[in-house]
Amino acid sequence: MKDINTRSNLLVIVLVSDFIHLLKDNDLLFPKKNSDRTASLGILKSTMYKFVVNMAENRISAKLSAADKDAVMQAIATIKEKLPFLIDLTTEDRRTIVKMGDKSRAFVSKALEVATQNPDFLPRSFDVEEMRRDLALYEALYPVLLSLTQLQELVDDTCMASGSEAYTAALAVYNYAKASGDVAGLNSVIDEMGRRFTRRTKKKKTEVVAG
Repeated sequence: MKDINTRSNLLVIVLVSDFIHLLKDNDLLFPKKNSDRTASLGILKSTMYKFVVNMAENRISAKLSAADKDAVMQAIATIKEKLPFLIDLTTEDRRTIVKMGDKSRAFVSKALEVATQNPDFLPRSFDVEEMRRDLALYEALYPVLLSLTQLQELVDDTCMASGSEAYTAALAVYNYAKASGDVAGLNSVIDEMGRRFTRRTKKKKTEVVAG
């Protein structure tokens, strides 16, 4: 419980400090024009949202060993090896291709049944067996797709959360280092870290003017 409270206090210090600096850097404390106030409100809302979201509890605290990572990568390689027929559609293909969804599956199955039982009315160029293979491959791949999609979402969310928490901790280090005053050997490092915020502030000012 003590660790959670300490982390929460760090988040408060870091985010409030960022919030105040953002207000000052963008002249949001006392906007002079109505247009400035409107722009200020938008930045204030987004900043407060960031503040609230980052106040949440620590979501992830785990370690992926080198051996486990290698095993995962090998498993992915095995999946690719077992699916040598996978293709890569272009953006245009994905936009224009006829797509079969859940509601279309029954229609396609019924059409295959009709084609199988009544092949005489079809042109000779129509390949019923190829249609059967396509449908069978779709049915076999569909549960694989669902599982991989769910796994991809979990990996993506976990990677995003761990990166966010590492970045939040880095902000705490930066702000504590600045607040500590002159520390031998740290000044140049702090200045280098601070340049990132200078670039961010300039970008935000440009966006406000453009808006």
